[in-house]
Amino acid sequence: MTRGVKRFTDLRAWQACDVFKKAVYRLCDKKPIADDLGRRKQIEESSSGPTAHIAEGFGRFNPADFARFCTIARSSLMESQNHLLDFVDKRYITEDVRLQLNQLAETALEEVTGLMEYLQSP
Repeated sequence: MTRGVKRFTDLRAWQACDVFKKAVYRLCDKKPIADDLGRRKQIEESSSGPTAHIAEGFGRFNPADFARFCTIARSSLMESQNHLLDFVDKRYITEDVRLQLNQLAETALEEVTGLMEYLQSP
């Protein structure tokens, strides 16, 4: 692990995923998403998954295992990006709002990918 990382919350990848998750939670508090319980549950689960996967992988104390959990975290971020596209299609959010949230997801993806590549390096 990199120097100065004592807990999973110290990881930039976890922090970036947390920023995205919290932005999604704020979005889900607003109508009409707040009233569409099915879609709300889907995006809340997919956006909260990455932080949980990184935390679990960190706790494994095995770089290969941790990298596998980072792969799952990436998949959840991409699932969330797809849900945001659905929200535009349903006219729940504007394309501008989607782009703002998508940028947070992209930042998280970059950080998670960097962590995954670090863990897979010889």
